[in-house]
Amino acid sequence: MLDNVLILVSIDLIAIIGELIVLLNSIKNKKDVGQPVFNTMLVSLLFVTFTDLISWFCMDVMTSLGVFIGSVAGFCNYLFPSLSWWIWLIYAYSFISLRHTKDRAKAFFICSSLPTIGSFLCLIVNFFTGIFFSYQNGIYTRGKYYWINTLFTIIYMVWFVVLMLMDYSRTEDKKHKKHIIYLFGFAALPILGLLSEQIFFGMYLAPTFSFMGILMVYLNVQKERIVDAEEAREAAKAELESEKVKVMLSQIKPHFLFNTLNIIRSLITRDPHTAVDAIDHFADYLRENMTSLDHVRCVSFTEELHHVENYLYIEKLRFQDHLSVEYDINTVDFLLPPLSLQILVENAVKHGVSPKEESGYVRIRTTEDSDFFMVVCEDNGVGFDTDKKVTMDHVGLRNTRMRLKTMCNGELVINSTPDVGTKAVILIPKHQK
Repeated sequence: MLDNVLILVSIDLIAIIGELIVLLNSIKNKKDVGQPVFNTMLVSLLFVTFTDLISWFCMDVMTSLGVFIGSVAGFCNYLFPSLSWWIWLIYAYSFISLRHTKDRAKAFFICSSLPTIGSFLCLIVNFFTGIFFSYQNGIYTRGKYYWINTLFTIIYMVWFVVLMLMDYSRTEDKKHKKHIIYLFGFAALPILGLLSEQIFFGMYLAPTFSFMGILMVYLNVQKERIVDAEEAREAAKAELESEKVKVMLSQIKPHFLFNTLNIIRSLITRDPHTAVDAIDHFADYLRENMTSLDHVRCVSFTEELHHVENYLYIEKLRFQDHLSVEYDINTVDFLLPPLSLQILVENAVKHGVSPKEESGYVRIRTTEDSDFFMVVCEDNGVGFDTDKKVTMDHVGLRNTRMRLKTMCNGELVINSTPDVGTKAVILIPKHQK
């Protein structure tokens, strides 16, 4: 007998440790459907296992305190399993509550509470009559109507099976069906524990089997979360590749190509040397745009700046004195997504300085502090109202924000004032997570 008690105490201790580990990890997750209910059920199951452990320690203790503690533990051993099943039904129902009205959900909640209330009332009566169990002289004895508590559990099981079968037959979502199978898996293990209790008197394994069911559900949910995270990463990667193509296409626009070719054509006869330089800069510009598609990682700022210089060289030939370019480069030892600065510079020229009647400037500046590298693209162009300007959602800026966030956890901040100018700031964190 002592050997059996030691085995059961050891099993309870292992189950308690496992339940605490699952609970602590589950509390951190706030995204899954019904997570608070799942955590509450874990706490209830923890009480079941703990009170069962206390019952074994109080066995054969003849003192009045030992008998009282054993009686309370026995009371909890009968009540909390019913409470756990009730919470489990609510947790299972949370997976299908979206397809039901609030009135049906309320009716389900009330009806599923009745067996728990009935079990609680019978246990109160048990203190005076011993109909479920008695605890005298440190010895636990089943009462005449012990089977009533089992009947409450059977009601829960039947209700749960009917509920899940109805939902399984109605849904076409494969993932939803998989979750229902997990829920059935949880129910099967406590039933085995309950049967073992009926067949082998004194072998109270229901809490341990219940924990195994909870663990199975938890591990399967964790597996689903890992699969979902992997799918999200693959989707983000595919989106990033698509956005890179869009960026490249948005940069090489027909009007820029035509304007550049016309500039080179006009230079060939009157200034061949400048025409050759323009062709070299234009070739570098095109090459950088094309090779940016092969960059799956960030590039050095020096490389990005070289690309911008090629672009501004060509635009300076076009606008002459109408455009001036200023550089204030204080730091270059950092990385950023390819073409990210290029897009800001192009917008400054095209939407800022170009529409301006007077001459304007584009200033590129880099600096750093303890947390960030900063790249500033500033112009004194026509500016715009950031609350109303539709082009703030331009594909180039939208993609730049996305690539900054995805590739280096960076940010893009744009401030503009009509008739004053625009200031765009790229923030690259020094300490990447």
